[in-house]
Amino acid sequence: MTRVARGPVRKLGAKDRLVSPAEQLIERGYEPKALARVIAAALHFDFDGDKEAVEVQSYIKEHGMEDAICHFTGTEKGGKLYTLIEEALKA
Repeated sequence: MTRVARGPVRKLGAKDRLVSPAEQLIERGYEPKALARVIAAALHFDFDGDKEAVEVQSYIKEHGMEDAICHFTGTEKGGKLYTLIEEALKA
């Protein structure tokens, strides 16, 4: 599990593995709920052996989850993907 989830900062980048395909699907009229759940899971990944996971968790503790979503994914608060991620975090 930890091997797959390592490097969450890189995976959460606006032009990387999770956010870019999600935004592309939204542009085409889809709701990428599964990708939003994966993004939410990446934001929750907490493993002391991964510098990026420690960075994400520290940022969340200092700034809160709402800011962390925007900071790490490049999405705007209130945008479609932001809303889907927020819903996934609540589920």
